[in-house]
Formats: sequence, structure tokens, C-alpha cells
Amino acid sequence: MAQDWESIIPGLTAGRYDAIMAGMNITDCRLEVINFSRVYAGRPHAFGTMPNSPLRNLPGAGRVLSFATDEAEIRAVIE
Repeated sequence: MAQDWESIIPGLTAGRYDAIMAGMNITDCRLEVINFSRVYAGRPHAFGTMPNSPLRNLPGAGRVLSFATDEAEIRAVIE
């Protein structure tokens, strides 16, 4: 069943369906009302820019970084 994003959790808690399968981050607020399974699908995330964008020359451009191992470096690049 297709569902608007804003009504996914309310629909689950109202019993309209038994489970949600969506790319959703686990937050403290969401944990107060629903349970999460283990991750069922993982994929790399990326930022894309136009070829002439000044953002294409940011530190770390073209590198694969992981929050699991490179968190401090990622935060420095974002800042």
C-alpha cells in the first residue's frame, strides 16, 4: 500500500498495516513510538553536483568515506 510520508508512522500505530518498509533513519523521537528491525538494505550515499559547480572541488571529493570509520573526517568536510 502506498502511503504519504507524513502518515507512515501514524498509520502503523493506528493498525492500518503491520510493518513499514522504508528508507527511514532511526531517531530518538521515532524510537518512542515504533520498533526498528536490523538494517535490511544498505547502499552507499553520495552527493552529486553539476560538472561546473564549485562544490565539486570540496575536500574528499571522489573519495568513499564511512561514518563507521571516518566520522571525524566526514564532520570536518561537512563543516
